[in-house]
Amino acid sequence: MLTVEKDKDAEQVYIHGSPEQLRWLARRLDAIAIQAEKSGNAHDHFMTEDWGEMN
Repeated sequence: MLTVEKDKDAEQVYIHGSPEQLRWLARRLDAIAIQAEKSGNAHDHFMTEDWGEMN
């Protein structure tokens, strides 16, 4: 599981996870960036495996 936390002022975000999970996140962020370059707009939904298959 990835854990995402923010500081009290929402100025910093902390992401905790195993190397495998962090690589998965990096791939998803790269895919979002590629889509945004094409369309000018992109997003994704990050859910646990319990909610359905992860991309």
